[in-house]
Amino acid sequence: MRIKGKRLGILIAFLTPLWLTLSFPKFDFSCLAWICLVPLLVAISRLKKTEAFIFSWMIGWVAYQGIFSWIYQVEGFSFFHGFLAGLYLGFYVGLFGLLIKLPDSGSYSYPVFVALIWVTLEYIRSNLLFLAFPWALLGQTQYQNINLIQISSITGVYGISFLVALVNASVAMMIDQWVPVSHQKWRKKDYAAFGSCLAPILFIIMISLWGMNIQKRDGVRDGIRLGVVQGNIAQDIKWKQDTIVWTFDRYEALTKEVAQEKPSLIIWPETAIPLNAFSYPRVFWRILTLSKGIQTPIIFGAAGAAKVGVSENKSRQKYNSAFYCSSGGKILGEYQKIRLLPFGEYIPSLGRVSFSFLNPGLKGKFDAGSHIKLFPLNEASFGVTICWENIFPNLFRGFVLKGASFMINISNDAWFKDSAGPHQHLMCQVFRAVEHRIAIARAANTGISCFIDPFGRIIKRVEGDAGKDLNVSGVAYADIPLKQRPTFYTLYGDVFVLTCMIILGLGLFYQVMRKIVSLRLRGKETC
Repeated sequence: MRIKGKRLGILIAFLTPLWLTLSFPKFDFSCLAWICLVPLLVAISRLKKTEAFIFSWMIGWVAYQGIFSWIYQVEGFSFFHGFLAGLYLGFYVGLFGLLIKLPDSGSYSYPVFVALIWVTLEYIRSNLLFLAFPWALLGQTQYQNINLIQISSITGVYGISFLVALVNASVAMMIDQWVPVSHQKWRKKDYAAFGSCLAPILFIIMISLWGMNIQKRDGVRDGIRLGVVQGNIAQDIKWKQDTIVWTFDRYEALTKEVAQEKPSLIIWPETAIPLNAFSYPRVFWRILTLSKGIQTPIIFGAAGAAKVGVSENKSRQKYNSAFYCSSGGKILGEYQKIRLLPFGEYIPSLGRVSFSFLNPGLKGKFDAGSHIKLFPLNEASFGVTICWENIFPNLFRGFVLKGASFMINISNDAWFKDSAGPHQHLMCQVFRAVEHRIAIARAANTGISCFIDPFGRIIKRVEGDAGKDLNVSGVAYADIPLKQRPTFYTLYGDVFVLTCMIILGLGLFYQVMRKIVSLRLRGKETC
């Protein structure tokens, strides 16, 4: 079937946000990620640069409305906030549509150019000041493709994004070849171009075979037993002071239950004690007494202030912290959350400009911690990330470089209720395990609490009736391995994506210079 006309191409392009949304959890149709950009790329080939930018921006906005529909579950966030978030995130897709119009799309290097542009924009989005948001990256759709994602130990998640974008661009190139949809003229049977489009698929097969071999060669050895507790305290009662004792009673009962399995450490979720722990010594005393009674260390989260709608004494510093309580009933240390959630734990500002109008209900402001901290456990050491800190590769990498043998993440995803949010949050954390070949234990208030092995496999999770892992209370334990040696990514970080950015810069410079030279030559011929 021949595709004729700009309007039909534009209509077909709306398959991109649909397929992109379906590629992520909860849907998890990850196979759609390999073709989700094709409709957009085909449509853009018929548009001018300005049209491509505006249209791609609109497609990006629609896509992120679908992917991040869970934002409307968060108390205090409205359609206004979702609309602005979609505009910001969609802007990167708009830039993508503009930049891919610069090179000659008839060149065999076109798929590589598209992939370079995509990962460069993903990297910028993931690291831009307080707007940094490395969530819903294209490569993260493949978190269940265990063999393929092992390459993340070299390239990080951006390497997977590169491969997915490369295949999308190759398919779009094949469609342009066999079903012309643009002003460019292709030979109907250009076998050289066809071969260049199949090359990425062969490359992906080779990477998957390598990933399979890595898992067989290295294996996973049992190292240390950990237990996680999932209290399932609903968000609407979590911050009420008259439920604090009831909350602690639940955690105490669950802790004694998992302690029967003789773990070396028991982990409670973020803000399991939703108050300033130092201001309530009686609560601290109960935790110390509990850990001493079961002869097992406990990691627990405690907050200095409620996150939404509770006014606190502004003169006192307040941290979202993880406390380490020894089996002897003593506090051995505290980790203070470094990467706070914008508009959830603090109001961002640029110079004298504050963005408080975006969340006027935020009254309980947190202070940011200043340094990474490791805790000792037997012959090992571990680090703790709090909530979304785990989605930032560079912060997580700092713990591993400092010597962490395994990692813990404590979180409270009750904000998202029974939406795709908790599943997408977990999706991000799979890549931290693979990048560093390090096991992760995760304790989340309402779920998903689980254990992730060094290859990114979720080996065990807290489950209720019928295998439900969200909005249930319970415990789980697992024997996880200790980290043996650093990976390439641990040692060198995002060298892959930085190399991509350099190559892209040189490529764009070459394209611009070639056009300038071409225009000058035409001018001379005219004279």
